[in-house]
Amino acid sequence: MKRLKQLRLEIGLTQGELAKLLNVELAAISKYETGRVQLKEDYIKILSDFFNVSSDYLLGNSNIRDVSKHNSEGTLFGKVYSKIKKMDEEELKFLDTLVNKLTKDNEENK
Repeated sequence: MKRLKQLRLEIGLTQGELAKLLNVELAAISKYETGRVQLKEDYIKILSDFFNVSSDYLLGNSNIRDVSKHNSEGTLFGKVYSKIKKMDEEELKFLDTLVNKLTKDNEENK
């Protein structure tokens, strides 16, 4: 998965930051980037949206990034991440509390 590393480095993202985005261990990112472990289908979708590329490009099946399916402002996931990256500690704690509450509420309503 050389493409994953290339895309990650293009935007200055560390393996640790990418691991947090996917909610996986840091070692998993290394395994994905070296090809020792295949990316799960859910992660392929998330990553192709985040990096604004086609899944075929991400997986190395095509050299065409195919960004035509995305608008010029980027993806929602990318916009959210860029805002989160700029938050201070207090804002991050609030966001974490909010996400935990929404997750809990969602689980209770199942």
